Amino acid sequence: SASNCSVTIITQTTPDRMHFLCKMADRWAPHPLNAAVYVPKGVDEAAVEAALRTDALPRLHVRLIFRHQQVASEPYPINELRNLAIDRVTTTHFLTLDVDLWPSKGLHAAFSLQDESVVGAEKMALVVPAFAFYATHLSAKADAAFHDKADQVPHSMGELAACLDRGNCTTFY
Repeated sequence: SASNCSVTIITQTTPDRMHFLCKMADRWAPHPLNAAVYVPKGVDEAAVEAALRTDALPRLHVRLIFRHQQVASEPYPINELRNLAIDRVTTTHFLTLDVDLWPSKGLHAAFSLQDESVVGAEKMALVVPAFAFYATHLSAKADAAFHDKADQVPHSMGELAACLDRGNCTTFY
């Protein structure tokens, strides 16, 4: 039987990658997303928040957790950031993604269709396949390519199949 599975995406990022978080949030909406943001010295939390939330898209399903840089030589605390995001999960499950790995729009529904015997197990993992969209990776100016091509990233299996056929997408591991 179908489960009562609810899933929060957890991720970590920096202020200069908020455009990736916005795309991730829009694809995952309205489901919860916890993003731990590593804030370098001199960067204002309000500016980071403003980069995510606009009048047109307030993205209220996204919880930002700020972790401020303590010293200039500090290495990026990836595990600490992930743990901060995990600690604030209130759903039955969570999915850990890098901020530039975006979920398909139907992924949450697919999780909720899993049998209760699967998602209710104490030790359980579901494998979510990933693919690379080459239009954003081949450009020397990745940020410009991102803004030009982000809306062309496949949203469905049909769109992904067409992208694979054109050679703009490939699987990766």
